[in-house]
Amino acid sequence: MRVCRTAACLAAAAALMAGLTGCSDDGGSGGGKKSRGAGSESGTDTGDGADGKITVEFQLTGDSPTSVYIPGIVYKNGQFEDYDVEKVKTPWKKKFKVDPGRTLSIQSGPENPKRSIGCKVIVNGEVKDQETRRYKEGSTLTTGCTTSS
Repeated sequence: MRVCRTAACLAAAAALMAGLTGCSDDGGSGGGKKSRGAGSESGTDTGDGADGKITVEFQLTGDSPTSVYIPGIVYKNGQFEDYDVEKVKTPWKKKFKVDPGRTLSIQSGPENPKRSIGCKVIVNGEVKDQETRRYKEGSTLTTGCTTSS
């Protein structure tokens, strides 16, 4: 996962330098994994955008269990924390409600890659970034997608 975290940091730094991010801290409640405010950990859409939030869906495809790393997406204990899970079965998807103006990224890498892995970031129903990587013998297989909302 170090490779994935390094990629996430580099992507976030590049976005910050380009001036693409702008988070506002509107609070939220602790107690469980939530995005800002009315986010849904269950993976279902919880609103129509009337609350000013956008819906972001992260998707992964592949042929073996993989790790998932989404930096700063979960609001917990008064701060934003990373969503970091190991051995997730693919295909996989998860939705969050977030404030607009955020940099959104996902990184993933299977432990025992077989053929390929892919990612996709969808914001309010529109595909913003996607990538598919093919496994080559002797190499590390990772994928990452980044966009601003």
